[in-house]
Amino acid sequence: MSDSTKIFQSLTVPLYSIGGSLPPGQYQFPFSFQLPDNIPGSFDLTQSGYSARVRYSLAAILVTNARNNLKHKTDLIVSQRPELTNYNLPASSTQKVCMLCIPKGQCSMECNFQSDTYKPGDRAFVFCQTDNTRCSAPINTLQLGFCSI
Repeated sequence: MSDSTKIFQSLTVPLYSIGGSLPPGQYQFPFSFQLPDNIPGSFDLTQSGYSARVRYSLAAILVTNARNNLKHKTDLIVSQRPELTNYNLPASSTQKVCMLCIPKGQCSMECNFQSDTYKPGDRAFVFCQTDNTRCSAPINTLQLGFCSI
């Protein structure tokens, strides 16, 4: 581990049986742990000669009487928690409709996403509802755009 390594949780579990230790065999040991709420998501960026990264791993050491401990380490990817507080709230708008400067009433529309967050490669589903019952102009098309802001 480097100087910049921070251990969030550490756990030592003695493994005993009637004879004092576990005899040869196959065993499974389930563990669970809570990730801290305030950790950033995993990332690795190198650009213009600078690099930055946040990586996480899980390490386990099996201590034996033979003094040749078995070590295993695996990377853990942590997804960034969304920072938006009003995500997935329905967006709505109402607008007066005119054709050739002649008022035709008003039309309203509301859109929202099926999910709160998405990962690259996910399919995003959007629900759009429109109400033109107070408008005499027909609706011809609906255009949606995905943009970075």
